[in-house]
Amino acid sequence: MKAEVQKATGSTSPAINETQIKEAEKVFQEKLALYRQTLTEKALLYDSLLSSAKSLVHRDDLVLKNEAEITRIRYEIELQALEMHQKKEIVAEMQNDLEKEKARYKALKVEIRRLEKRAE
Repeated sequence: MKAEVQKATGSTSPAINETQIKEAEKVFQEKLALYRQTLTEKALLYDSLLSSAKSLVHRDDLVLKNEAEITRIRYEIELQALEMHQKKEIVAEMQNDLEKEKARYKALKVEIRRLEKRAE
């Protein structure tokens, strides 16, 4: 202990007086207070870092869920677009068939009138 007090006070004499001991205690108390303050700050920073990390993990989970939802919705949109395209083709085909049937109906109507006139 003497060596530590001598080192802290800068004294090389073997005799340590009460003033040097009090000075060494004061330096020790100041360093202890600084250490405790620094430790408290470290604990606060760690808590803040932990909270930020948890928040980041939560946001990452949300991002992953949103990406999965976006992918699912895009797939549904593509599927619906394909279905609409197919339905448009079916409608166009049916309209074409309808036009053909209308033309056939008109032709048959004309033929029936011709045959009725001939039968009279």
